[in-house]
This record gives sequence, C-alpha cells and structure tokens, in this order.
Amino acid sequence: MGVRKLVDDLFEPWRNRYQNWKHRKPLPYKYGNVEVNVIPGVFSPLREYSSSMFLDYIQYLDLNQKTVLELGCGSGIVSAYCADKGALVTASDINENALQELSIHSRDNNWNIIAVYSNLFENLHFHFDFILINPPYKQGVGIDMYEKSYYAGDNFEFFESLFAQLKVRTLRDTEVLLFLPEEAELFAICRRAKMHHLTLKTLKVLHSGNKSGKVYRVVNAV
Repeated sequence: MGVRKLVDDLFEPWRNRYQNWKHRKPLPYKYGNVEVNVIPGVFSPLREYSSSMFLDYIQYLDLNQKTVLELGCGSGIVSAYCADKGALVTASDINENALQELSIHSRDNNWNIIAVYSNLFENLHFHFDFILINPPYKQGVGIDMYEKSYYAGDNFEFFESLFAQLKVRTLRDTEVLLFLPEEAELFAICRRAKMHHLTLKTLKVLHSGNKSGKVYRVVNAV
C-alpha cells in the first residue's frame, strides 16, 4: 500500500466532516461554461471526482441534437453540460429536491432538459441515443437520500436491477456509457452484467491527481 493511500485513509474521516459542514447549504459547481447549484443531500461533484472525470470524457462526444438520458442525475451538472452542447436531455433521479433544483436552473438557462422522477427505467419509456450513468458503486445500504447516491446494496442490487432493465432495451442504437472509479468492486459489477448477458467494454482510462477511473460502454455479450 502506497504512502499516499495511507495518508488519504488517515485523513478521510476529517475530510468527510469538513465536507459535511461545507455542504450544509447550497454550493455552486461549474464545469466549462455550465454552472449548477449543489443542494444539501445531493451527490456532490465538489467532493467526489467522478462527475468531473466523466465530463472530461463526455466533452469530446458529438451530442448536438442527440437524445441523452442521464440516469441518476444528482446535481444535474452532466445533464446541463450535455444540454449546453446541443443535446435533448432527459434527467432522471429519485431525489425530488434535486430534480426541482435542476428544473429551475434549466428554465433560467434555457437548457433543453426534461426532469423525470424515476427509479432506474421505471418511468422512462423512450429511445435515447446516449444513456449516461455515474452510478452508486459502494457495497452497502444507504439510509438517507445522500447515502443512496453512493451505496449499491449489500449484494449490489442496484446493478442487478440496472443490467436486468438494460437487457430488455435495444442497445444496438443506444450508447450506454458507465463511469466507475478505481475503488469500485469491478469483479462483482461485471459478474452481474454477465448474468444478464451484458459486458463492460473499456473505452477510456481517466486520471485526476492521484485518482483514476474508467468509462465503459455496456454492450451485449458475444
């Protein structure tokens, strides 16, 4: 185990306390020319690197006039960025406060975003050119709405449901992009994809400081 990892683990509880204190009120977050408000209780791109790293990949996609679904939009920064690139965006989440905040920002900035309350694909019955997912990846059960944005269930039930629902959709004409940080339990996640005859194809390895992650495309297994 590297020295940097040991130091990170040692200071992690203190960082969490500070971040919890800092996020007791809405905070602005900006990527490129797009800015959103991160409200308390919502997954924060200010304290987690996955959103900005995913956006580092998304910025090179041609999204003009494409239909895009962000599944589990949280703060909405990914949806807002895609809309700013000319995409027709559907942003879904189970956090009604997050959806309301994104709707306000969408109206004020003339973003082409429809905010939909949906548990995975429960209320989503349309075709999309792109489905973008920055999922909960930690093993365990989230108690409140904020923790649910991190924890995928004791047995990774989130991925069980995700891959089961993706399997019945037509993936041939849809690019399903999934970002996973380096600390994600990749073996467990891939095993659940395989159970539904899907596989994760690595598209890009990304780095930010001492952190890294990968963008995957979810495809039908051969």
